[in-house]
Formats: sequence, C-alpha cells, structure tokens
Amino acid sequence: MKSVRFPALARRGLFILLASLLASCSHLKPTKTGFLTNYDRLQEDPGNRDRLYYQNLQTRNAISRPVHIAPVVYRPTDIEGTPPSEDSIVRLKAYFDRAMIEEFREAGFRLVREPVSGSLHVKSAITAFNTTRPVLNTVTTIIAVPVDNGGVSVETEILDPANGEVVYAEAASTRGGPLQGKFGRQMVGYFQRHGHAETGLRIIAERTAAALAAR
Repeated sequence: MKSVRFPALARRGLFILLASLLASCSHLKPTKTGFLTNYDRLQEDPGNRDRLYYQNLQTRNAISRPVHIAPVVYRPTDIEGTPPSEDSIVRLKAYFDRAMIEEFREAGFRLVREPVSGSLHVKSAITAFNTTRPVLNTVTTIIAVPVDNGGVSVETEILDPANGEVVYAEAASTRGGPLQGKFGRQMVGYFQRHGHAETGLRIIAERTAAALAAR
C-alpha cells in the first residue's frame, strides 16, 4: 500500500515545491529611473537579457586616467511591494561602494577622492532589490532545494567631465541562483538575507571596471 501511495505523494510534493519556486523568485528587471544621462542609446546584451548597456567606442586608453567614484545612492523605482528597510538600504549602498572601489583598483585604475583634471567620473544608483528568506530556504532545503532568492537592480554610468561624454552606461538586474555566476557565493546567498543582492552588486562592479579597462 505504501509503495502505491509514495509516487503520488512525491508528485504532489514536487508540484508544491515548483509552485513555491515560481512564487518566490526575484523578478527584478533593468530600470529607467532618470538617473542616467541617456537611455535611448542603451542596447540589449545578447548574452544577458537583464542587462542594457552603452559603450563609447571612441574612448581610448582609459586605464591611464584617474577615476573618481561618487558615493552610491538609492533611487527607488515605483515597483509595488513592501518598502525595504533603511538598514538594508544603508548596508547595500555601503557594500556597493566598497565593491566598486575594490574592483576598479583590482583592474589597475588610480582612484582619486575628488575630481581632478583628466579624471573620469563614476556614479551608480541602486534602484531596487529583493532580500532572501533564510528560514524558508533552510526548511525547503531539508525537503529538496532552497526556493527563495534575492536580487538587485542598478544603474551606473561613467562620464568624461572634460567633454560631457558618456563613456559607459548600464542598467541591469541580477537574481540569485547557481547559474548566475559566482556559484559558491550564490549558494551561500540563499541563507543570508542580503547575500544574493550583494553578489549581484559585486558582479556589476566587476563588469563596470572591466568595461572601462578594455577602453
């Protein structure tokens, strides 16, 4: 009798798990809040549907120029839902500040505290984010897998103050998951409230620094 009932119960459990997965996933998208200079020039990344970007192909030898990174701001969108806590906003802004500084230094740029002659200016805004629910993920992992992920949406821009040109711009979102890059951090992120959002910020910081270094 038990051998007959088990498959049916297993199917039911799988259905519930998948339903929870679909309901709990972060569904953030790239935003257009007005923070960037020009959204019309943004193009879709063929390899990443959650990234819109612009790169000025006329920029040359950017690695030789000093870089000023402005403090990250929080510029929320009109997305419906429970407003995030002030503690979460402060934490993620501080984390993104550190990530940008670390990644630009790692890429070989000389950073300056204030704009100087010839420096490039980097500005970024966190526009939306979702945190994870570690307790829920702990419970569902006992049964099968974690189901609640987090994510973040960001707008970032690099300007050349000398001529007012945009060197690089990006509006992107990330969502936590084992296939989203940085596998170890993503898996741990299911059990840390801000883990997936912070990993997403790190990915975007790396990408921004690498994009400028390539010019």
